[in-house]
Amino acid sequence: MIMASEIDKKEVMELSGYLKTMSFRLQILQKTASNISTEIDSLTKRIIDKKAGLSKDFSVIKKEVADIREEIRFIQRAILEVINQLKRSVKIEEFERFKKRMDVWNPESFVSKREVKKVLRDN
Repeated sequence: MIMASEIDKKEVMELSGYLKTMSFRLQILQKTASNISTEIDSLTKRIIDKKAGLSKDFSVIKKEVADIREEIRFIQRAILEVINQLKRSVKIEEFERFKKRMDVWNPESFVSKREVKKVLRDN
C-alpha cells in the first residue's frame, strides 16, 4: 500500500494533466470517428442511389439493344427478300436479248385494229 506521504503532488499534477490531455484527444478522436462514420453513411447512400439509377439505365439500354437487334433482323430479312427478287428478275443478258428482238420486230410500226378500221373508213 502506498502512503499519502510518499505521493508527490507534482507527480499527481503531471499525471492529472496527462489524463486530461488524453481525455481531450480521445474526445477529438471520437468526434472524428463519428464524422467519418456519417460521411461513410452518406457515401454509401449515394452509391446505392447511383447503383439503382445505373441499373435502371442498364435495363433501358438492354431493351434498346434488343429492339435494335430486332430491327436489324427485319432489315436483313428485307435485304434477303430484295436479293431473291433480284435473282428472279430479268438479268442483263436476258434484257439485251429482249431488246434485240424488239428492235427486230419494230413494234412501233404495228397498228391496232382500231387504226386499220379508221384507215379503211377514211378511204
